[in-house]
Amino acid sequence: MAKCVVCGKKCGDKSIRKGGKDFCCVDCLKQYEDKNKPDTKANVCEFC
Repeated sequence: MAKCVVCGKKCGDKSIRKGGKDFCCVDCLKQYEDKNKPDTKANVCEFC
């Protein structure tokens, strides 16, 4: 049985697999996505 990459709990019947990673619930998936999204300020031109 897979473990959640965020909290480490065993993933049950309602597990979510995305990008080759396992999540035990939607909240863990959202937390992972928020933590790993690109910094929008880093993508802005410093002269604009």
